[in-house]
Amino acid sequence: MAELFVLAIVAAVAGNMLKTVRGRPEATINYLESDRLPAKSGVYVVRCKKDILYVGQSVNVRRRWSGLSHHRIYDCWFAVEEKDQKHLCIDFYPVNKKKLLDTEQAFINKLNPRLNKRG
Repeated sequence: MAELFVLAIVAAVAGNMLKTVRGRPEATINYLESDRLPAKSGVYVVRCKKDILYVGQSVNVRRRWSGLSHHRIYDCWFAVEEKDQKHLCIDFYPVNKKKLLDTEQAFINKLNPRLNKRG
């Protein structure tokens, strides 16, 4: 059900980003199994059920999330109640390296993830 929610939001992303993203995530990985993410360029969405926590991009998403190196790893973990931490996941959308920044920004603008806020 949560995946359908994300699909609906991604389908609503404005402009040319629809052509870049193509709707469904290529992979949805449990947060604690980030080593299973594809070693590809793309945009990732960290969520807990319907709660969109963070959107980012990388030329190699697996490497970005390897070990405990991601700068938001603990922020995402502690952003949800302990009972919901098992529902944390990362949705991966393959994106051409040249379109990463624009696609990431379109996701952020549309999804308004709470950990991407500046201030």
